Amino acid sequence: RRLYEGAAATTGYPYLEAEVRYAVNHEYAVSPADVLARRTRLAFLNSTAARLCLPRVVEIMAECLGWSPERALLEHEQAEQLLARDFAGPVPNKEGALLRSACTADVKDVFDHIDVEQKGTLTKAGIAKAAAELGFPLSQAELQKAVSEMDTDKN
Repeated sequence: RRLYEGAAATTGYPYLEAEVRYAVNHEYAVSPADVLARRTRLAFLNSTAARLCLPRVVEIMAECLGWSPERALLEHEQAEQLLARDFAGPVPNKEGALLRSACTADVKDVFDHIDVEQKGTLTKAGIAKAAAELGFPLSQAELQKAVSEMDTDKN
């Protein structure tokens, strides 16, 4: 079974649950960060995919190493911190950004849900609906500004 199914972020990185077990049982991996960064190298290849796989990696390691729920939570938190610190890439200027809690997988899911004709575009109403579904509804002025910034060919 693959570590994580269902997100475009993990496409092309078909790591298996068995690889985590092998790393623990035969390669002396003792932390989720070790598995994601050094054993599979997923953190280097796609940090978003690594974060999406992290809960399952922790579950498997807890099972193999006999971790308590408290230890599993601690390992998860430590791995999250390491991934955020060492594998987040350059930090863009997010001052004034509204899209803070949605991740790329959320955005893609909402986009695909609204783009029923699979044209790869959204109407003004579709953008408003997507923004609302992602948790940051836009006022008419904000929507108009967003559309004017995105619609470079004015169609």
